Amino acid sequence: MSSNLSEYIQSNSRKNEQIIDSPNAHRILWLFPILEMFIYLFLGLLLFQISSLFLSNLPPIPSFFLPSGSLPSSTSLLILYFIFVLLYMLFKLSSQLLDSGSKEIILTNSRLVIRSSGLSTETIEFDLDKVESVTVRKSFGGSMFGYGDLIIMGVGGSRHEFQSISNPSVFRSKFNDASIKFIASKSN
Repeated sequence: MSSNLSEYIQSNSRKNEQIIDSPNAHRILWLFPILEMFIYLFLGLLLFQISSLFLSNLPPIPSFFLPSGSLPSSTSLLILYFIFVLLYMLFKLSSQLLDSGSKEIILTNSRLVIRSSGLSTETIEFDLDKVESVTVRKSFGGSMFGYGDLIIMGVGGSRHEFQSISNPSVFRSKFNDASIKFIASKSN
């Protein structure tokens, strides 16, 4: 649970309002970029082996990385490839980190609060009776490892999607329970 959104809830809380749940992104989000990195590294080593067969007769390329002079062509290409892969993966992992922390959601006993942040911050609050549906979408892997997408539809047609959330079915169940209690308390 994000401390900023929790602080927002506490500073703008309603009478007898309590936080029920705040789903987090699943760790599987990090698996695919890391697997991609290993695939690129494996391909780089494979290309190095293949290129060393074909480029062994070429003259060496001057090295900008080592002070000792020049390297064989295939070694220079391999170094450039690994630098490119490293920079690409740093970009990919940092964008994944920014993406995973850019949307937050908190369920209380009277409302659902969604915050999207980036260069600017947008906070949306729904009373629980103003949420039309909470949909869970799971792939085969999501069913096996306990993650899925959470899609929240507001009464006005607004749609908010959260990808790779841990245990989205548990959140939907907690939302349904809180919504029933909220609607019952409003009618009293």
